[in-house]
Amino acid sequence: MSCHEVVFVVKSQDQPLLSCLEKLQISDLMKLAKNCDGSIKLEKRSFSQLKHLQIEHCPQLVNMFKCSVFLKSLETLQI
Repeated sequence: MSCHEVVFVVKSQDQPLLSCLEKLQISDLMKLAKNCDGSIKLEKRSFSQLKHLQIEHCPQLVNMFKCSVFLKSLETLQI
């Protein structure tokens, strides 16, 4: 499925956000500017179990995570 019109991936008020997620692959999102909507206040536990992050062909991406996110489990970053 192609989602070229996506502007941001996550828009939620749940806290902490996606704390059990271990793998995130984002590709071919031509209009993606941010991974998270700017109005979300993320806790340090958000994305805390993320081990593998892969980003491909997202030419408008300028911000993946806010500085409040602590990626303590990250093992692989592929851009």
